[in-house]
Amino acid sequence: MQNKSHRGIFSRKICTFAQKFAAGTDGQAHTEARLHGRPRACRGWPEATAAQPDWTMDATGREKLMQFARFCIAGTLAAGVHYAVYYAMQLLLPGGFWLTVDYTVGYIVSLVCNFFLTTYFTFRSRPSAGKAAGFGFSHVVNYTLHIALFNLFMAIGMHRLVSPVLVLMVAVPTNFLILRFVYRKKS
Repeated sequence: MQNKSHRGIFSRKICTFAQKFAAGTDGQAHTEARLHGRPRACRGWPEATAAQPDWTMDATGREKLMQFARFCIAGTLAAGVHYAVYYAMQLLLPGGFWLTVDYTVGYIVSLVCNFFLTTYFTFRSRPSAGKAAGFGFSHVVNYTLHIALFNLFMAIGMHRLVSPVLVLMVAVPTNFLILRFVYRKKS
């Protein structure tokens, strides 16, 4: 029985067209067999569908993707808090010496916000001493990376309000990898 759907008609036309212009074919009609709702190769042609990727995502993949999306939302909020505190401190205490201090105060305030956002929202778990210790360790590494990059960008002449944004572009993916290890579920 022939498939009368729009995709069936369209795939028959493409297959017929391809057969007419391809070398070495005899113009036979294509098969109506389908794999995953996509047309199979025309008769006499190699099976193209065997190598086609399956674009469906299992539950684990969807959860990881959603977890990363929640991490990005929580991280954006924490970065906003960090940058707002840093910017406010720039207005209150202008000067070159205070830049690292301003950046550190902003980081500490955002650290507290980020811990609760990451625990409750991103990884959907409850705070514990072990998670706080792991989170603290990841942020010691993250803070070291932040300060090193911040001072590097300042040393090469980046503007004091642009440097924190560049730091976040490098540090956020690194921090996500560390935190996935801290919050992974025990099997």
